[in-house]
Parts: sequence; structure tokens; C-alpha cells
Amino acid sequence: MPMSLKKVMIMVSRSDPFGYNFTRGIIEFSKLNGAWNLTTQLPPYLEKQNSKNKPIVLKDVGFDGAIAYIPNQDNAKKVSFRGLPAIVAHFTEESKLYNIPYIICDNNAIGKMASDFFVERGFRNFAFYGFRVFEWSMQREQSFTQANNLLGLSTDIYLTSSDEFTKNTPQEKQKLSNWLKKTPKPIAILAANDDLGIRLVQICQENNIKVPSEIAVLGVDNDEIECNLTTPSLSSISYNSKDAGFQAAQLLDSLMNGEKINQQIIPISPIEVINRQSTNIFAIDDKDILKALDYIKNHSRSMLQVEDIASAAGMSRRNLARKFKTHIGISIHNAIKQARTEDIRHLLIDTDLPITQIAKSLGFTDASHISRYFKFETGISPVEYRKKYSPKISRI
Repeated sequence: MPMSLKKVMIMVSRSDPFGYNFTRGIIEFSKLNGAWNLTTQLPPYLEKQNSKNKPIVLKDVGFDGAIAYIPNQDNAKKVSFRGLPAIVAHFTEESKLYNIPYIICDNNAIGKMASDFFVERGFRNFAFYGFRVFEWSMQREQSFTQANNLLGLSTDIYLTSSDEFTKNTPQEKQKLSNWLKKTPKPIAILAANDDLGIRLVQICQENNIKVPSEIAVLGVDNDEIECNLTTPSLSSISYNSKDAGFQAAQLLDSLMNGEKINQQIIPISPIEVINRQSTNIFAIDDKDILKALDYIKNHSRSMLQVEDIASAAGMSRRNLARKFKTHIGISIHNAIKQARTEDIRHLLIDTDLPITQIAKSLGFTDASHISRYFKFETGISPVEYRKKYSPKISRI
């Protein structure tokens, strides 16, 4: 007898990196473990009902389960998951009413990660650019501010509305540019998401504010294409949305099979800062160290020698090593390793180049050599890293 396929509704927008990778995780689980018939579209007659603002009870129209991430309260109210095995977003009130497991982004960890990243690079001036109303933005603002406060450092804050951001009027652009000009330099700014981060970089370009030497900008979401379209490219915090999608599907599978579960929360946690050009700097006053760091940054794709770096900084190897320890807290060798490891990360995530070609472009002898180096530095092989984090894998 043929296996009965479960009909599962996926209500997740794939227009942004989170939704795209979250859906990838669901599909991956379905292929490995679930006998599912996946759909992302409501039937036409239900779309018509939806347009009349009548709540659709998914259980009544033949679905066996649903996974929904609807970060909009009005849209969330148009669908009812009552009585249906489901995993929903934290904005859906039904998760509280009917004890439905829900997905939540660890915004506190995002703010703390941003603070740690900037502090490690010597910054002491901080700012946050976000939205007034959205809870996720306010949570990121609060955690970023609190992490800085614990170090005795204050955070300047500029908030906008979604309407003001979308319209991007000359008045709003002038207000934002005036704020940026008044901030102490150098300053590190966390933008609540990549859209806001890109807007900051654009405003800086229009007002001859140097990024990252005067203002370092960090976004959230790691929208690979958008982050690399702007100049300089935007650094961003990536998170494990693909893993969260897999977990959500795994949990839904248990629910549809009638199993009792204890897990109520599926966390979306930040993974790391993808350090691109908009934050590729250290806020250090020592000119010799800055010269050395600049040389490392510009020559990190070759086999760097400490003597070459010392010569570029105009000082002895011994004095340069001492200054690195004093101002940065790491050795010159470790600074080189960090720069080369970041180059490998970028090429793995932002390109489709084969590992052998990446190895050749960075001066490694072969794929085995670069794989050993990268795994020693990160704990994961280049192939595993690309499979886990690159949105270029397993296109939907």
C-alpha cells in the first residue's frame, strides 16, 4: 500500500535570507525524514477568503500540519492554527492560547555579539540605528546598549519608523546625516538589520564620511547579495535559520505523529560576525599598528612574513610584536591567521569557487593544505562550513 503523504503548509516569506534559509532547513528534513507534500500557496478560493479578512482554519481545509513565520500581526490574524499540529512565530498569539511551539530569535545574543565584536577591535564609541516599534529591533538595541553599559560605555541611539525608512525623504536623510556628523569618531554602529546598515553606508557616502575609518557599520541578517552590492561591502551577523528550519520540521513531524513533546521554543541564534569592509578596521590611535594592520589587510591573500609587515610599519620586528600585544592583545602571527581565515570564510560564503581554486588564490599548495589550516583555526572543514552557512547551497 503506498505511503500516505502528509500535507504541510509552509507560511514563510523567502524574500529575505532568514526565510530563504529557514525554508531550506524544512525541505532538507522533509527529504531525509518526512513523507510530506509541501506547499507554500493557499488554494485560490482560500486566497479570496483571505482577502476578505476571514480567518482561515487550516485544519478544516485538509492540511496535516503547518510551519509559519509571520512577522506581521495583521497577516497572522488571517490564519488560524487551532487544532492543527503547527510551529509558529512568536508574533502569533495562538502559540500562547493553544500551547503551540514557537520560533524565536535570540536578539539578546545578537546585541551582545555585536558589542563583543566592536570592543575586540578597540572601539569605545557606540551607536545603534533601528526601528521604533518592532520588538526585535528594540530587543537588539537593549542588549547592545546593556553590553556596552557593563563596560562603562554609553550608546547613542537613532530610531526611525518603517514608514520613514521606506519613503526615505530628503528630510529623513538630512536628519540621519546630521546625527552621523555629530557622533564622536571613530564610532561603531550596530544597525538593527542589513537594510538599515546599507542605508547608513549610503548616507555616509553622500556626506563624505569615511567607512570604516570614521564610522564602522554592522548589520544583521547577512543578506549575502545586498551586503556585497554596497561599497564598502557591509559586515553582518549571520544566524542559524537553516538549522532552526530543520528543528521546526523535526518537531512538527513528531506532533503530526501524535507524539508528546516537551520542547516549546525553537531558537534562532547568531552564529558569527561576517566581517566585510564596513568594519574591517581597528579603532587604535597608534599609527605604527594601523600601518601594520592595513598592510596585513591588503596582503592577507599572500603568504605574509612578519619581517615584511614590520618593514611596512617602519619599525623593528621586536617593537612591532610588543605593540601588538599592548594595543591588540594578540601576536602578529595570530593577526595574520585571523585575516587569512576571514578571507577563506568570505570566499566560501560569498562565491561558488571550488576549494582548490580558493586554495590557489590564497597561496596554499592544495585543497588538503587549506582544509587542514581552516579546520585547525575554526574547528570545521571548508566543505562543512560552506554546506552549513552558504545560501548558495541547495537552491530552492
